Amino acid sequence: MLVKKEESKQIKIASDSYVWEYNFGIREIGIVKCRINGRYPDEGRKINKESKEYYFVLSGRGKIYIEDECFEIKEGDSLLIDNGKVFHVIGEELIAVCPTAPGWFAEQEVLVK
Repeated sequence: MLVKKEESKQIKIASDSYVWEYNFGIREIGIVKCRINGRYPDEGRKINKESKEYYFVLSGRGKIYIEDECFEIKEGDSLLIDNGKVFHVIGEELIAVCPTAPGWFAEQEVLVK
């Protein structure tokens, strides 16, 4: 199945951060391209209750805080965030491809203050 760029859905996820969702219509996997500039989420941290989130950095740089650890990432780096882990991201023009397994849906995401 092919999903063209112009068929992707742009979603604002924070003040200056967006994802482009590519919907294949299957539950097993999801994929977005993200641009994070600043903090995501704007406040607090998030937990994905069901999906593992994988970041593959295409350009830019950033820091991903998972639980009590900080991971610095840059072009060519990849990072896996297990489901159920508390995290937030600080990006400097961070562009990444982010598959999830199973596919992401809003009800599985929890914002933690």
